[in-house]
Amino acid sequence: MRSQLYPDTKNINDILQRVQANTEVKVFNENGNMFMIFFSRREQIAVYHAFPEVICIDSTYQTNKVGFPLFQLVVADSFGQGHTVMYALCSQERREDVEKLLECFKEIMCGTYATRTFIMDSAATEISAVQSTHSHSNIILCSFHVLIAFFRKFQNPDVRKCLEHLVKTRRSDIYTRKYEHLRTHFSRAYDYIKDYWIARKSMWARCYRRHVLSLGNHTNNNVKSDHKHLKECLRRGDSLLLTFWKI
Repeated sequence: MRSQLYPDTKNINDILQRVQANTEVKVFNENGNMFMIFFSRREQIAVYHAFPEVICIDSTYQTNKVGFPLFQLVVADSFGQGHTVMYALCSQERREDVEKLLECFKEIMCGTYATRTFIMDSAATEISAVQSTHSHSNIILCSFHVLIAFFRKFQNPDVRKCLEHLVKTRRSDIYTRKYEHLRTHFSRAYDYIKDYWIARKSMWARCYRRHVLSLGNHTNNNVKSDHKHLKECLRRGDSLLLTFWKI
């Protein structure tokens, strides 16, 4: 977070002049209004190049008065500690918005081919955007959010236990046994997994992504922790420029 006092201006160009010495910024306007701003400080770019392999991506809300979601891209260092390497404020979260974010990530970092894996919630827009812009990278869906999605659908404790095994077991034989158990005893849960999740099981079933580099990360906890820290400083009544300046 910036320690300097917020400059007395409402002009984005004045703000950019003050930060451009140590920050890469990309601003997009439409009909005279800013609708996207992506930025990364020099030291964050250096951290990305030191630990580029696994990126966590997530958005949070209520950080500014115009309602723009705040995205963070976070890497983990050798000790598993998370470090934000880029921020983005976007007016919307459509697939094309996330694609633009990821393309700007490539530009700001001067290439992101070293990124082997993206970890994210199960939002279809983010999955599709990563597949479009980083086809060489794998995707891991946060196991915590996958289980939340499963548990919203099914309250039966036996079904939940079975679903948890599908997500967390490292053994394919156990996965197969639990999947067959669903088919035999809990057909509604079996149909749900078969119809909506099985085609992308390599993203969420641990035993089917043993080849995927994760550096021990199976959730988005690193970025969620950074969200919490940011929200201690940001206010939902802040202007977009003030939010940018504070970050």
